[in-house]
Amino acid sequence: MDGSVSIQVRGNFDPLLPCASGGGVLGGAASFNLFVNFPNAPFANTFYPGALANKLAGADQIPANPDIVTTFNSSVDLACLGAGTRFYYGVDNANPAGKINLLIVALHEIGHGMGSATFTNATNGLFLGGASDIWARFMRDRNLGLTWNNMTAAQRVTSAITPKNLFWDGASVRIASGFLSAGAEAETGRVELFTPSVLQGGSSVSHWGTVASPNLLMEPSINPGLPLTLDLTRQQMRDIGWYRDTTSDLICDRINSVTPSGGSVVAGGAATISWINTGGFNRNVSIELSTDGGISFGTVIASDVSNTGSFNWSVPNISAPQARIRVRENNFAEPVGISGANFSIVGGTPVLQLPQAQVITGNNLIEPTECNQLNVSVSNTGTATATAVSSTLSLSAVNPNVTITQANATYANLAAGGIGACRVIRASACVLASLRPLSPGPVMSCINKALRRVVDLPSPAPQVACSGRCWMAACCARACPATWRWMPA
Repeated sequence: MDGSVSIQVRGNFDPLLPCASGGGVLGGAASFNLFVNFPNAPFANTFYPGALANKLAGADQIPANPDIVTTFNSSVDLACLGAGTRFYYGVDNANPAGKINLLIVALHEIGHGMGSATFTNATNGLFLGGASDIWARFMRDRNLGLTWNNMTAAQRVTSAITPKNLFWDGASVRIASGFLSAGAEAETGRVELFTPSVLQGGSSVSHWGTVASPNLLMEPSINPGLPLTLDLTRQQMRDIGWYRDTTSDLICDRINSVTPSGGSVVAGGAATISWINTGGFNRNVSIELSTDGGISFGTVIASDVSNTGSFNWSVPNISAPQARIRVRENNFAEPVGISGANFSIVGGTPVLQLPQAQVITGNNLIEPTECNQLNVSVSNTGTATATAVSSTLSLSAVNPNVTITQANATYANLAAGGIGACRVIRASACVLASLRPLSPGPVMSCINKALRRVVDLPSPAPQVACSGRCWMAACCARACPATWRWMPA
């Protein structure tokens, strides 16, 4: 938590209720002072907790007061939660069975004092002193699509008691929440807040939802086995204003001059990604690639790598005319730097795929007067644009009784990952004249189009050869019912 102003925390041990074998209060905390419209305040008419307001202002605005006050339940060590239950006072997170890890409890409560709480009255929906707080700017009601600072008091009352509907919508939390298997929106990264259907004072809306998996530090109840990584608490603090300021000069650390920017790099080759840090920023970074001009950065080039100002990049074998690079602090949305202009990834190889097509007509039979229509689409799974694309439909086996017509199709140029517009190829299939006159007696196969089965029947009387033309029903079908066709056995 970078800043030039010391954070004073006052801690007390006093009995707190409730405390019984079924559960109890372990501790509580609050910001001793709240500030609005102070020097360097990012948002006007918005309340901030004292420690954060002092960091932003660059001065302790009320030096005589502590910034955070905490109280821990002294009755826990008197076994109010059950025989043998007491606090564990170690700082190694090696909590013995049956003990309560005071370090985790303290981190949780200090998190509230640093700003992980709302000052809005969730019972009546009214803002403190008529002004929103910084927390309300990030609580987003999914049903309404609004954050609390843009809702009416009545809407906030409903929102506070609608389960699984209120989410934290801060950029750093969204970007770091991917490790959650439950409790976050997969498509946005927003994380669910605690909103039981019956309002719980001090807990509702100021904690993560209990559905989160793995468990998080700032859930309403302390869960065993929490690591000391602080999970999403650091990202939540960054969202509300605890910006990175390594030199404590009241200027946000930044990442500038990210390259490549403009020009081109060769697909499958090597390139150097470079950037310049300001403000002494030296934390590990993540490096990502956009292929849509910076709208999204869906390709991770490197994650949690040393911040040396450069990275040797093995350029992927793709074609991308609108590429950009993003460099940001690992697991945070900022500090961040992005290529100032699009660059191109060029020189890849197109790979065209055309699905196999089977020529059939009617009910899987070759009918002389019918035409087959095939929708054929060409896809480019390669790494460069394919030009002058055409397709041809041909027979995979010699069959003199079948002909293919209108078998060619052309397409517009296909970019890497593109699919050519579907074109209709008409295939005319015809059984050519090759039958000879038949005498009574030989067995013929009679094929039923509707039932798709073959039976052997005595052939009809001698017939006229269907010479020089397609085999028409009127020419070669006599004794069969109308829905049957004679075919050579």
